[in-house]
Amino acid sequence: MTKLSFLAFLFAVSISVSAQTSAQTNRDDVLQLARAVNTAELDLFMTGGHVYAPLEKALKDAQKMNPGMGQITPIDSVSGSSGNYIISIVISPDEKHYRLSIIPKTNDCSWSLFSDERGVIYFGKAIDCFQGS
Repeated sequence: MTKLSFLAFLFAVSISVSAQTSAQTNRDDVLQLARAVNTAELDLFMTGGHVYAPLEKALKDAQKMNPGMGQITPIDSVSGSSGNYIISIVISPDEKHYRLSIIPKTNDCSWSLFSDERGVIYFGKAIDCFQGS
């Protein structure tokens, strides 16, 4: 193997490792946000008359419990923007259920996440992102 071939190999490996590290960080950040929101919803449910809270109230509670969580910019009554993600919380009409989704703003094969009042967190990616993964 020539010196140039070896350097090209090292460069390719470093790009691959960097992309994997970035994807893991991305996944961890989204998971942390989901856990914070699920915890806030449970807290508000237990202390607020056994009803789940809309996005704005849940995020305020989550940010109190997790000061380093980062800013979420409201889009509308059920959605907000945080970094490269859109977070949505939809409350059932009787306020006894909610659906949480955190999805990337663009289809760059980042992780998406879904949860509900059970607190179980599901990860996923767009179908096209699974080729070769």
